[in-house]
Formats: sequence, structure tokens, C-alpha cells
Amino acid sequence: MYRNMDEEILFAGPINLRQNEGKDYVQVDFTALFKNKKCDSIRCNFTVYTHNANFSLGTFGLQTDSVTKTISQTEKMYLSLNNKTYLYRYGFYITESEFDHLLISQVFGFAISTNYTFNTGKKWKKQSREIKQKADMLRQTF
Repeated sequence: MYRNMDEEILFAGPINLRQNEGKDYVQVDFTALFKNKKCDSIRCNFTVYTHNANFSLGTFGLQTDSVTKTISQTEKMYLSLNNKTYLYRYGFYITESEFDHLLISQVFGFAISTNYTFNTGKKWKKQSREIKQKADMLRQTF
């Protein structure tokens, strides 16, 4: 967390998402700017680690419990190669209420096209609880 007079920044991550079938994985981080205890949107950045040189994001959905929200606007930030692993970096925005829903979900994940599904592991409950506590602190008035 970072604090200024009227602004506070919450950074959370990286959070690992594992592929249901395969060895690829995703790392996700969240950045929220609170101005006067309010936050308009949360920036979600994620990196896909894959051996697939032809990876394409295609249709992208954010999954929480049994709900999938299609994300229509993603920004491709970069592509790099580390040894034989390709790193595809993307970003998008979600609302504060969507972020809160994600934090109380038992699991969350990404559905990418029809080829890839990534989900959180056992650490998610603890991670989400810690992130929620920090976000709630930033919303409090003193």
C-alpha cells in the first residue's frame, strides 16, 4: 500500500493461476487507486507463460465461482521469450464491485478462447482474505 494526502494505492500480487490441463500458467496482479476512499476501477495485469509460440488471447473471460464475465477490452502490453517460454502480458479494468466479488469467491480463474482454463490454487483463500483486508482499510475513514 502507498499513501499520499488524498490518494492511496493498493497493489496485490502476483497470484498464480494454473492451467487445468497442461503446464502453462498465469500470474495476475491488481492495482487500485483510491481517491478520497473511493476507487473507480481496478487495473488487472496478467502474464501468460506458455510454450505455444502461436498463443492468442481470443475470447477472454474472468471466472468467479460459477459466473464468467467476458472481458471485451484488453490491452496487449508486450511479448517476450525467456528460454523456450513465451511471456504474453495483458491488462484490463474491472469495477470495484467486480473486484469485491472476486475476493469473496472460493476460486477465480481465466477462460481464454476454448483452449485454456486457468484457476487459483489452495493459497487463494488466504491471499484473497489479505487483499480484502487491505482494500477495506483503504475505504475506511478515520
